[in-house]
Parts: sequence; structure tokens; C-alpha cells
Amino acid sequence: MHANVYMDVGLANPHMGAQVREVLRNVLAWCPFDKLLYASDGVGIS
Repeated sequence: MHANVYMDVGLANPHMGAQVREVLRNVLAWCPFDKLLYASDGVGIS
């Protein structure tokens, strides 16, 4: 629908806890796979 719009789910994952599966299931249903962005931000790397 919008050629220059992407969805970033990188910040949502660490804050969702047990709900992360449901959130990601909904995101994958709403957003085309080639429009998803993810960045781990190196959380947990020492």
C-alpha cells in the first residue's frame, strides 16, 4: 500500500515477555515479510 513504509519490530521483542508470540504472529499477518525490519541492538553482548 505504501511503498516507502517499513515496520520495525526490534524494540518490541524484549518488552513483550510471554506475549511476544502473539504479537509477532499478528505482525506477520499484517505486514508483508519484505517490509519487516529487525535489529537486536546487541542486547546481552558483553
